Parts: sequence; C-alpha cells; structure tokens
Amino acid sequence: MARIVLGMGSSHTPMLNLTAQQWQHRAAADYANSELNMSDGRRLSYEALLAERGPRYEADIALDVLSRKELACQAALDTLGDALAEANPDVPSLHGWRREVFGNAALDLKSGRLAVGVDGRKIKLIGVG
Repeated sequence: MARIVLGMGSSHTPMLNLTAQQWQHRAAADYANSELNMSDGRRLSYEALLAERGPRYEADIALDVLSRKELACQAALDTLGDALAEANPDVPSLHGWRREVFGNAALDLKSGRLAVGVDGRKIKLIGVG
C-alpha cells in the first residue's frame, strides 16, 4: 500500500521565475494590453482599470518592494526543495517502462539534476551541475 510521505504545493505563476527587474518589465505588457481580463468577465484597458480602481497598488511595484518579494519567493522555493529532498519519496508509477519513457527525466528533475526552461516558445530540459 502506498504511503503519503509529503504534501506540498506552490503557485504556478511565472513571477516565481522572474527577477524584480523582469517583473517591472512585464508590467509594460499590462500597460499596453487593451483587454485585461477582469474577474467579472469584463475586458478593460490599463487606463480604464486605473480610472476605476485607482493607484492603490502603486507602492507595491517599487523596485525595492519587488526585490524583497523576489527574495521571499526564492527562499520559499528553496524551502520546498529542501523538504522534497529530505522526504526523498519513492515514485512507484515511475518504475518499468514508464521510467524509460518519462521517469528518468522526471526523477532527475525531482532530484535537482535537471531543470526546465523556455527557449522562445519551446520547453527545453537543462542539465544542472
């Protein structure tokens, strides 16, 4: 019988992979987007959103604030990585033919020997160390 040895989760936001400077650069896309998707289904330009909601998050996008958030995100990811390494769970579904087809890369990713990156519009695997 399987035994749960670890439960963890994380947001899947691209902001976990970006530096504070890249976060500011990414904001330029929102400023230029004329169809920001609102939670009520409406599509607004940045100017219309600013007129409706005001600049209440302006202080949150200062570079020093974003830098602190970047460091906090990286520390949290390190904590998750350390917990995964300490638990060192066995993955029974990655035995046999599944391991040959997918498992070796998945286990290398799990152990930190492999990373996933993006090159243009393609996903690529990157050896670490």
